[in-house]
Amino acid sequence: MVGFRWTACNGQIDGGDTALAPADLTAVVAGQTLCLVTKVFVPPNAQDGDLRVSTLTASFTSSNAAPALSGTYSRMDRTTVGEDSALALTKRVRRVDAACNALASPAGDWSVSNQAPPESYLQYQIQYVNNSAERMHSLEIKDTTPAFTNFVSAACGITPAGLTCATPSAGAGTAPATGLAGQIRWVFADGAPPNDGLGPGGTGDVTFCVQVQP
Repeated sequence: MVGFRWTACNGQIDGGDTALAPADLTAVVAGQTLCLVTKVFVPPNAQDGDLRVSTLTASFTSSNAAPALSGTYSRMDRTTVGEDSALALTKRVRRVDAACNALASPAGDWSVSNQAPPESYLQYQIQYVNNSAERMHSLEIKDTTPAFTNFVSAACGITPAGLTCATPSAGAGTAPATGLAGQIRWVFADGAPPNDGLGPGGTGDVTFCVQVQP
């Protein structure tokens, strides 16, 4: 686990966010908000259902306080390795043209891996399914443009009833600008109760296209 000082407090780790050491000290003033985020690494040999419990502890000492004022606060985080009862994601890729239309078979067939020459185009699809017996709410899917590629476009694909998907865009801050690299976020809004959110067995997909760099 690695802790970061979360400069933008924007829901993602950005290039300007710096890793924290246990002994790092940060000066703050009254009313200031300090955002922190932890990044958890899942080892390749982790099994479904494995649990990682992390405790983030912050101590403070107020300056110019009489009498002296100090304190310590902790927050516990539980990370469970993807289990059958949770949201399952499947990713695949295919070759496409500049308009993100599939090439002729076999280059344009979906697969778990692909090879593409410089300046060619690829489309990635992320399929999601709710394997639990409960409805899922506030769904958000994140991915990043692969190494040596630049963002072209993103789409919501098939969205099941109970959800509304916002197409990622640079203007909304949920995708890089065309021709750049970065994180892509699909943010889903829940529908009206009682059929709000992603229901048990509910499934859908999102897609994005990239161009391989020269």
